[in-house]
Amino acid sequence: MTTFTHVTFKGLAPRSDVETLVQQEVASLARHYDRIVDCRVRLEVPHRHHTSGNAVQVLIELTVPGDRLVVDHACELQREAEGAGNGSLCSAVRAAFAVAQRQLAAFADRSRQERHANRAKLPA
Repeated sequence: MTTFTHVTFKGLAPRSDVETLVQQEVASLARHYDRIVDCRVRLEVPHRHHTSGNAVQVLIELTVPGDRLVVDHACELQREAEGAGNGSLCSAVRAAFAVAQRQLAAFADRSRQERHANRAKLPA
């Protein structure tokens, strides 16, 4: 099943390397659970009033049959010697998708248990 993926950047410039990483992570999720209908990812910097690094919020919405799974992951980007947090943004995306992977695995287990419970209730 083909998964529609939409990536939105808010408060930071769109980056092709991050979009590629998101596509790879969604493909990885689809290998574990092939019934994902839609995936929306929003990367945003909530505000610029800070004393240390920029905070980034990664919001992932996965639409699966009968439910929607939402991951809201926030972390602080660390400034690197070259540029501002190039590797850290990818790390934040990977961490958010790790949480999504756990939620998706739990959802798959629940739906599998419900299907088996419904089969047991059927008259023989």
